[in-house]
Amino acid sequence: MASSGEQGGGRFSGAAANALEFAVNEAASLGHNYIGCEHLLLGLVNEPDGTAGQVLRGLGAEPRLTRRAVVAALAGYVHLRAQAQQAPTANAPAAGGPAAGAPVAGAPAGGAQDPAQMLAAVMRDQLQPVIRRLERLEERAGLTPDASP
Repeated sequence: MASSGEQGGGRFSGAAANALEFAVNEAASLGHNYIGCEHLLLGLVNEPDGTAGQVLRGLGAEPRLTRRAVVAALAGYVHLRAQAQQAPTANAPAAGGPAAGAPVAGAPAGGAQDPAQMLAAVMRDQLQPVIRRLERLEERAGLTPDASP
């Protein structure tokens, strides 16, 4: 219920409505048929007047880079799901079903099978070129401790 001071009970503020519209547009542009937390994050960070967007941008969440990070995370998730669906048939013993402790196809060295560890490894691999480039740019700009100001 809306408080007595609010008009049109249950309606969103202009900034919140804009953020939701941005979220819907992001979901559609990514080809998704749902609105998830990743789309809401992108909607909030892109909304110029809302408090949430101002806080996120104040903490360094630049809209373009946030979108790249979300897309990379989604790609890693899709990759892991595909591996998980293929793993039982690729590693199934003759008796059927995956062997206990059998490595997952494409899993990081060392047999790490925890999905969170697998996602972290995929994300590290995907983000390494971006991180290296950022480090080079910071060096050129004199923002690293190694560089003299």
